[in-house]
Amino acid sequence: MIDAREFLSVVDAQEISDPERSLASKNIEVLTNTKVKEVLASNPETAWDYWNSLSLALFHEAQHQLQEGSSGKEMLAQALEAASNMDLDGDEDWVTYLKATQAYANGDLALLEKLAGSISNERNAIVANNLVDGLKTRGSSDYIQDYNKA
Repeated sequence: MIDAREFLSVVDAQEISDPERSLASKNIEVLTNTKVKEVLASNPETAWDYWNSLSLALFHEAQHQLQEGSSGKEMLAQALEAASNMDLDGDEDWVTYLKATQAYANGDLALLEKLAGSISNERNAIVANNLVDGLKTRGSSDYIQDYNKA
């Protein structure tokens, strides 16, 4: 039998290695399986990793939808909901990045600028600032163009 943390590491590795984000929906299906969720989300040793993996998969599905020209708004809301189950111990960077992407999808430049300025993860800060620049320049979103500037 596979160790729960090892299982989640495999799911995360798939997520990270898939630039098209095409595996996200399959990972969401696995992670939201009633039995998987029951075992991993209720165990204090794996709960944080579970919610982190689910939040990441939902975010990647939102990215996939944004790349396909869809809004991704529902998936972003679900990613934020999953992240809200994580004990972040004062480190809100992931949630801030999710909210920044959500602001971009909603066309809320003022909120996006505010959030982008408070992201400490270098890669995510670059992406968020590129989203700001794209929204400022065009007045509308083009996720592929803005995300790929990074």
